[in-house]
Amino acid sequence: MKIKAIIFDQDETLIHPNTGLYEVYVTERAKDFARVFDINNLNEAKRLAFEMKISQCDDSTISLYDRMGIPRSVWYDKLNAIDVRAFLHTNEKLKTFIMALKNSGIRIILLTNSPSLQTKKVLNSVGVPSSMFDHIFTWEKGQEPPKPSKEPFLFIWEKFGLTAEECLMVGNEVKVDLQVAHTLHIHTVGIHLETKADENVDFIIHKLEDIFNVIKKIERNNI
Repeated sequence: MKIKAIIFDQDETLIHPNTGLYEVYVTERAKDFARVFDINNLNEAKRLAFEMKISQCDDSTISLYDRMGIPRSVWYDKLNAIDVRAFLHTNEKLKTFIMALKNSGIRIILLTNSPSLQTKKVLNSVGVPSSMFDHIFTWEKGQEPPKPSKEPFLFIWEKFGLTAEECLMVGNEVKVDLQVAHTLHIHTVGIHLETKADENVDFIIHKLEDIFNVIKKIERNNI
């Protein structure tokens, strides 16, 4: 097979945005946005925060907090404090999907800007142990986030002896997940996209299982 590694974003990619957890993220972010910009209506704060995140923030919520003058650690502390078990439950379908990819010989890598503690809680809640991944990139306090840096991709190529053309990057945000990968000539796949598809998105899918069709298309067309 030409595709030998798939790199997944976590939230809103592997974890579907309709779980209710995403809405908690949006609400917590909007509370800080409303306080900084003196907005009384929380729904209006959600809308304005989303617009700023999409238009101005290269690494999503993290840059949004930078622009609000709030330390990034405030956002990560919020993430770590959320009881994800209230929203996430064992997902056998997701586990079966990942196992099917692994059984075909494809390496599975997780690339998320979430802190390691929250990532572990999310994976445990959906019944997908971290051991199923060949490598996991997370954010640690005091470090820069792994996205949208190109460093994780360079690490993957060196660690596993791969080329750009042998990798897929799957994510829901163009600037955060897909843009850098595309500039490195990695095949990019958008799912649950927050923004309109653009030149940085090679394929658009609506469910994770469509990845198999993407792989077949790449193999068939030798692209």
